[in-house]
Amino acid sequence: YVMTNLPQAQQDTISKLLGRTGELIQMDRLDEAERYLDEILKKKPDEINVSFLRGTLFLKKGEPEKAIEQFLSVHEKLPRFLGNLSNIATTYFMLKKYNDAVVYYKDYLAIEPKADIILASLAACYYRLNDLDESIKYFREALKISPQMDKMASNILVAMIYAESVTPEEQAEEA
Repeated sequence: YVMTNLPQAQQDTISKLLGRTGELIQMDRLDEAERYLDEILKKKPDEINVSFLRGTLFLKKGEPEKAIEQFLSVHEKLPRFLGNLSNIATTYFMLKKYNDAVVYYKDYLAIEPKADIILASLAACYYRLNDLDESIKYFREALKISPQMDKMASNILVAMIYAESVTPEEQAEEA
């Protein structure tokens, strides 16, 4: 996303603050990252990158419902932003809203049809929706693009089957 209608010095400052915010989120320094986002909004109240980063921050905090609100606000302004489409779909998957996830994974694939991870993620959605034909179809498409994904795909399936067969209490005991 390119900032416009700002003096170059202010654009540079905001770019540096955005970069630093991303670093802080990666380092799990979330309160400090939140302060940076507030600082950016003081300088440019309509900065779209703030919504994207705030969504990422909410995910790190374990608040996917708040994250999805931020990502959807970005989507309204930048509907072809692949990173955001992926975040929306993945967050819906986390929320077990698989039909919603399918919509955004397919939107992503409409722009970038050879995204192997997105194809595999879409397959996982269909698996969760008990549509095994579609699940297999998309896993096969992912494998055509990246044959090395066969081990990853089998590991994903094993993990998904395990997660469905073991109670949360049993999982906690194993941890």
